[in-house]
Amino acid sequence: MIQTVSQVVFMGQIFLHSLAMSSTIKPSHHPLIPHPTTPTKTIKPSHHPLIPHPKTTPTTTSTTTSTTTTTSTTTTTTIPTTVTTTHPRECGQSDVICLVGGDGPMTSGNVMLGGKPICDDSWGMEDANVVCKELGHFRAKQFTRESHYGPIDTDYRMDNVKCAGNEIRLLDCQHSEHDDCGPGEAAGVICDTRDYSTILNSTCFELDVSYQYGDSIDQDSSILSADDCQQHCLNHPDCTYFTYYPDLSRCYRKTGNSKTFKEGAISGPRNCSESANEEGSGNGDCFELGVGYNYGDYLDYFTTGDAEGCQSRCQQYLGCSHFSFYTSNSECYMKTGNEDTKQNTEIISGPKYCSGSEVANVTVDPCAEQGVVCLKGGNEHEGNVHIGNGNVPKPICDDSWDNEDGLVVCKQLGYHGVVRVTKESSFGKVSPNFYMDNVGCLGSESKIMDCDFNTNDDCGATEGAGVTCDTRSKEEIDEERSMIVHCFEEGVSYHYGEYLDFDVVTSPIACQQHCMNHEECNFFTYYPSNNKCYRKTGSDKKTIEGALSGPRNCSYASSSAPSLTTQRSTSSITLAGGSGRHEGNIMIGGKPVCDDDWTLTNSDVACKQLGFIGAVSMTKESRFGLVDADFAMDQVACDGTEERLIDCKHTKADDCGAGEGAGAICDTRSEEEANEEGDKCFDVGIGYNPGDWIDYDITASALDCQTHCRGHGECTYFTFYTDTHKCYRKTGKDNKSPRGEAVSGPRACTNGTQPGPARNCDIPGTVCLQNSTIDSEGHVTVGGLPVCDDSWDLKDGSVVCRELGYTGVMKVTIKSHYGASSTSFSMDDVNCSGNEMSLALCPHTKASNCNGGEAAGVVCDTRNVTSVPQNCKEKDKICLLPGMADRGNVFVGGRPICDDGWDVSDALVLCKQLGFKTGKATKESKFGPVPRDFLMTDVQCRSEEKSIQNCRKTEQNSCGMEEGAGVICMGDILDDTPAGSDPGKLVKLVGVIAFVGAILAVSGMLWWRRGLIKTIFQREVIIRSTADSGLLNFDHLRDPKT
Repeated sequence: MIQTVSQVVFMGQIFLHSLAMSSTIKPSHHPLIPHPTTPTKTIKPSHHPLIPHPKTTPTTTSTTTSTTTTTSTTTTTTIPTTVTTTHPRECGQSDVICLVGGDGPMTSGNVMLGGKPICDDSWGMEDANVVCKELGHFRAKQFTRESHYGPIDTDYRMDNVKCAGNEIRLLDCQHSEHDDCGPGEAAGVICDTRDYSTILNSTCFELDVSYQYGDSIDQDSSILSADDCQQHCLNHPDCTYFTYYPDLSRCYRKTGNSKTFKEGAISGPRNCSESANEEGSGNGDCFELGVGYNYGDYLDYFTTGDAEGCQSRCQQYLGCSHFSFYTSNSECYMKTGNEDTKQNTEIISGPKYCSGSEVANVTVDPCAEQGVVCLKGGNEHEGNVHIGNGNVPKPICDDSWDNEDGLVVCKQLGYHGVVRVTKESSFGKVSPNFYMDNVGCLGSESKIMDCDFNTNDDCGATEGAGVTCDTRSKEEIDEERSMIVHCFEEGVSYHYGEYLDFDVVTSPIACQQHCMNHEECNFFTYYPSNNKCYRKTGSDKKTIEGALSGPRNCSYASSSAPSLTTQRSTSSITLAGGSGRHEGNIMIGGKPVCDDDWTLTNSDVACKQLGFIGAVSMTKESRFGLVDADFAMDQVACDGTEERLIDCKHTKADDCGAGEGAGAICDTRSEEEANEEGDKCFDVGIGYNPGDWIDYDITASALDCQTHCRGHGECTYFTFYTDTHKCYRKTGKDNKSPRGEAVSGPRACTNGTQPGPARNCDIPGTVCLQNSTIDSEGHVTVGGLPVCDDSWDLKDGSVVCRELGYTGVMKVTIKSHYGASSTSFSMDDVNCSGNEMSLALCPHTKASNCNGGEAAGVVCDTRNVTSVPQNCKEKDKICLLPGMADRGNVFVGGRPICDDGWDVSDALVLCKQLGFKTGKATKESKFGPVPRDFLMTDVQCRSEEKSIQNCRKTEQNSCGMEEGAGVICMGDILDDTPAGSDPGKLVKLVGVIAFVGAILAVSGMLWWRRGLIKTIFQREVIIRSTADSGLLNFDHLRDPKT
């Protein structure tokens, strides 16, 4: 069998060599796959979306069979096929590459070169492709990091590998031989072991590409090959392109060829010869019609009259090697190459000079040389940083740009230190085509290319990174360093949060001098990361990573610090409206802070200023009550190094209202308690899901890494490396691997302050809130899929919040308020009545017509409300809560009544129903906040109803926790009232009996004294008769003068 295989391989290689010797065929779409036939026309190379063009290199091919040994040397394209070898690979040899820990030394595993591992810093798909091609495969399926296939020895062979993708060997890629990597940072690959010579059988097909995805003429699931699919396309007059899926045997006929990456798909034109004719057309042999070069990547653009004018402009533009001209709008784009092409009938492209033209003398920019670092826009020691790529110098994006990155640049330029780093294109706008982004240097590297960085960016012309290098001699810098060692304290802030003022200076010595210039300044704190210098009056110490502090004069260092007498200024910070000093809306000098662009980092700075170890979460939308509309700050953007919130970038002008107050929930633990909790909560020496992570950043500690995890809506776990301070945000911990320097844990430990671990939201039917750093708000998901916002309202939101254990809903959100969501929805047209115990019980549809911008969300209420005893939840049972017999908020069947329209008539009916004589009404949840699941509102009693349920009312409401109706009842309870009797009738009966009794008592008294009454009556009659006759008239006896 082995002999047969060898013979087949030998015959195939002889056939390929004969092709190479007899034709001048240019590489096809897939340069690594042999051509089955020799095309009659010269075919312009096109490009696979993942695999770059290989260079044509001399290759020596040796083939051995049982009878013949043939050795031939020719210039041809290297053609990797599936490796079939019967001999073990000599993995220990110096330049031999192998994979360990996976499925085999040729298939998957951590990459070893000469028996030594490769560090995963900046490891990516281009690097993995080179490894797999070197092992004889067509490409890589996946790259891995963090020693995915197990810990390895720390004696690394390479670090910071930067392959272009067309290298023959991994050793040919740009790399560093110095590393800062641990046993958990090995790079790995999973190679694609399929034999593509049996999959691709044409010179014009493209692999892993779908044309005009989602738009086709028709489809057929009975097609057995890509060739048959192409023939199927030819049979339809409107079909110009096709896409074929081998695993489904499905062929799509298309009318266009816009490309989308789809693994396994094969696409091509209806006829390869027609495609070749189209690609070969142009203006002579120089211009190409219908083709754009380096699509999306350009140096600059102008407006010219035609393609010839565009070529002339390219000849005058430094760094331009090709151009693309748009006939539709006369825009002319300056390009640095012609590799990445795209078909567009409106474009004419070409080189800087056509063949045979007289090339003018053009001064070459020395900064364009590959790997050369230059500063532009300033002078020789400062400017925006650029790196040459061989054609043109490209800028560096300022994302995560810091002092360590700037120090490496300055050292590479021959300086001994860095004064400061700059962002936002401080020395003028830069080209939007960046060389690198997210640079992460340690400061010990000798070249910027040795640092971690990304080649993909999302940056613009105003995001160029820059430096100002220190022009002093090494001796002067060393002298300053000596003073820092003997007089200053590193990693310490003096009098944290209290200072006279601050300014930006260039060095700690300058900061000390700045302190001397203020008569009240006794100490200072300087932050090299942002060059901020704080003048202080005291020296009580707080450990702060990166801070540098000292006295106003080093001779004063040993003297005792003055007493702490300064008071907090009007810029002092407080938290208002919360259940304690650890939470609330943030107030600066008594004024609120607006929540526009509010982040967890902002809350973290606020909590640290208040003396806490950090923030558990941030809050928005006046979570702890409405605030005054006179705001102290807006658009706050902290970087985490600030001592006070007011030191963060912000604006004073705002457009905010009373419901937009920013807040924080601080971690109430001490540092010691946090460390103890971490010992119980964190896994020391364990890495979670190695090689699988959302992103990473540099943090000071595992606790900060945990906070960093909470700042991402999808992060549920983290892994922090103590040796490199790298913090990886993770989505799971299914795969745990021993890592000596690793500390891993959940996004939040379970304790008195922090919320517990995140719910497993992927379980079918599980309701979660996602895409938010606050546990009580976010997009509503069911089984991991969002809910569409069609007809979404407060009743739906109240069901969600109650199901999640919250007291109610504060508001609902629509239109993907928390960011774009998945386009696959779990529910649509939700129509809850508000009484359901679960969202799944609400009427809804499963089919949706929604997109990623239509996710429904909620903001749940986390405040404590009156608890309802179980016996009060019986149907129609009336309770006055919290727990007072004659007064309280009214609950019927366990649910409150809203105070809209509530008055004394309603209170009288309710109090009589409870057996009291009368009562008066209370409003605005007088006896404490109530749940939001109101039973009724707009109650209208006439005072004569027997029960509150008989009064007119409505069930629809928009009432809040502070709108509970209540009563204060008066009059003794008639405890002996028979069950079912009417208390009002009894009162009337008692009144009648009392009246009759009083009449009888008076009558008895009169009868008993009847004799006396008769005598008095007779005497009165005699006297009145005598007076009328004049016998008793004595007027004549009176003195006339009187």
